[in-house]
Amino acid sequence: ASPPIPEWRRTDGYRFPAHADSVRRLQYTAQAMQLREYCADRRLPDDFVRERLQRFGRITGREESCTSLMDY
Repeated sequence: ASPPIPEWRRTDGYRFPAHADSVRRLQYTAQAMQLREYCADRRLPDDFVRERLQRFGRITGREESCTSLMDY
């Protein structure tokens, strides 16, 4: 568990998320869109698609599948 956030550092009242958080979510969305194309293209080998999903999962910290990409 991470240490508690000091009162002077709290940002829960911010209307918009941090810039870095927005950029990270946009990057995940772009990668997920590409992976969805890979999932839909039956000409691509299953091993290729599975490896790309696993690589993306290491970045996101989730177990990714063709179905989970719809979350992005």
